[in-house]
Amino acid sequence: GDRLETMPGLDELLDALEAAQMPKGIATSSGREFAANVLGRFTLEPRFAFVLTAEDVSQGKPHPEIYEKAAARLGLSPGEVLVLEDSENGCRAALAAGAFTVAVLSGRSQSHNFDGTALVADTLADPRIYQALGLPRS
Repeated sequence: GDRLETMPGLDELLDALEAAQMPKGIATSSGREFAANVLGRFTLEPRFAFVLTAEDVSQGKPHPEIYEKAAARLGLSPGEVLVLEDSENGCRAALAAGAFTVAVLSGRSQSHNFDGTALVADTLADPRIYQALGLPRS
């Protein structure tokens, strides 16, 4: 099967967010079992305040429900949240919720349409992501 890898720059970005005590959550279209399996392989779940999955919403992306719920879990309005998304539907959902939306290209999303996003990054190491979050680059 596909060898799963984390996106380039993920660990460094999580370290910077944690150093700044900035809360973070996961909002995925995947089912809970699949998400837990993937996150478990990289011991990622403990680094996030919560994981929202397909089972937590009645309407999937591109509907904004999952991002509205994620913002509420963080005690923020969607406009105070920065969303990192690798798919067109995910970006449409985040934009519809009113979040600051950053498209991060992955292998399967090179051809997607990211109109409306605040920026399109090649990797999570993009300095503009750090700038948007007000984080120092290490």
